[in-house]
Amino acid sequence: MYYINTDGVKIEINLTPPKKIKSAVKWVFDKIIISDNIFADDLNNYLLPEYIGSSHYLGDDGYIFDTSDNLLSDVFLYIPDNNYVNPEGLNTILSFDSTYASIEIINPIKFTSVSPCDFRYLSRDGDYLLCLSNTSLNGYIERIKIQNDFEFIFLNQKMIGFLLIRPLEKLVFFDDINHENENENENENENEDKVPLSSSEKNIFITYFDLVDEEGWDKINDGDLLMLSKINEIKNNIIEMNTQHIQLRTLYKQCDFIVNNYYSI
Repeated sequence: MYYINTDGVKIEINLTPPKKIKSAVKWVFDKIIISDNIFADDLNNYLLPEYIGSSHYLGDDGYIFDTSDNLLSDVFLYIPDNNYVNPEGLNTILSFDSTYASIEIINPIKFTSVSPCDFRYLSRDGDYLLCLSNTSLNGYIERIKIQNDFEFIFLNQKMIGFLLIRPLEKLVFFDDINHENENENENENENEDKVPLSSSEKNIFITYFDLVDEEGWDKINDGDLLMLSKINEIKNNIIEMNTQHIQLRTLYKQCDFIVNNYYSI
C-alpha cells in the first residue's frame, strides 16, 4: 500500500497505469501548481459534496482527484523556504530511474493536507528543484512521474517529497499565471525555439534562492536594509543583462514585489 499525507491523516493510494495529466506545471516561488484553474481547490469547490481531496487554502497542499475515476488530476504543493544543506545526499534519489504512473485515491474523501517537505534544493545548474522531508533516505526509493517534468518521491511507499525537472522554465510570477494559462498553447510552441539560460543567468536565480530562504524572509519582515541592498543588486544585475528571457523578468517582478511590499514607506 502507498500513502500520501503521511504527516497528517494518512491517505491510502494506488499507483495505476499512467493517465497523463495535461495541465502544465507552474512554479510560483512558494508553490507548485499543476492545474489549468488556479482556484480549482478554493473553498467554493472544496465544500461541494462531490469534491475529493484537499485544499491548500485549509492546509499545506491541494490534491484534487477526478470524481469519474478517483485519479489525481490537479496539484497545489507548498515549497518550504529552508534550503537543503547536504546536496550530496540527493545523489541517492537521483540515481533511481523514474516510472510513469497515475495516483488513485482508494477512499474518495476530503482531507486536510500536511506537507512532508522540510527543505528545498535548487541544483547549482538549475536543472532540478527538489523538495524533501528531513528524513533518513535508508529504504526503498521510488520516483513516480505524473507529468513530463514532475515526480513524487516515495520512500518505503510513503510520499516524502517531489522533484521538478527544468524548474526555471516553469517559473511564473503569480499575477501573470492567468495570462500564462490563456496562452498556454502559444507558449508551448514558443518554448521549442527558446534560447536556454546561460550559466551567468542561472546564477542569478541561485543567488536569489540562496538569499531569500527562511532566515532571509525573517530579515525582510524585520526591514533589514542589507537584504534590501542585496535584492536591489539582483534587480540591477537583471537590468544590466538586458535579457529577453521571461524567467528573468519573472524574477525581477518577484524582487520588485518584495521591495514594494516590505520596504516601501
